[in-house]
Amino acid sequence: MKTTTETWCGSFLDAVKSISLTAPSHEPFLSVTTMQQLDIFADGRDVALRSDVAEQLPRRDAAVARTALTLLAREYPNDGTLAAMTALVDEIENVSTLPVTDHAELDAICHHLEGEVVRAARQVLSERNAQSWLAPCWRALARRATALPYRGADSDSHAATLWLRAGEYHAASDAIDTIESWWRIPVTTRLDERGAVSGGRNRSGVAATC
Repeated sequence: MKTTTETWCGSFLDAVKSISLTAPSHEPFLSVTTMQQLDIFADGRDVALRSDVAEQLPRRDAAVARTALTLLAREYPNDGTLAAMTALVDEIENVSTLPVTDHAELDAICHHLEGEVVRAARQVLSERNAQSWLAPCWRALARRATALPYRGADSDSHAATLWLRAGEYHAASDAIDTIESWWRIPVTTRLDERGAVSGGRNRSGVAATC
């Protein structure tokens, strides 16, 4: 399957091959139409390179995405999407499956995702595609945070919240069911609109919310 750059290069070569080499000497070597075509191709080169990077992001092919990103950075070092695309390629390159050992570590990872990565995804992708692209990030983090205990003072720092952000509602409900001493928590538990877990003891209410 041809990449956007390969398609662009093929069109460029077709345009060059169409140039008449037998034109009278008083006419320009390149026709006005061909010059316009070449100008369009030149202006579209950055678009093609951006597309090459963007095509690899949903596939999460870090090696191919990095190669395309390097080419974009080399030819257009001041491109407005370069920083955002770099953040996304860095994210798929640095996937970890190691368990998160404490809440401070989880907070730092969440801060990174919620800030730099979410902003980058929304800049490079459409809003809908950004949400889809981010879901595996939250899903992977939820798995890594499975062993962390519920902390009432910071209910967001729990696997259930991360499962919700990944759109995995049943997994979020299952994660809540693992909270130790659930029945002792005085406030009715629910999964709120932000995907946060708050204290409570109504398990059927949680299931209904999910």
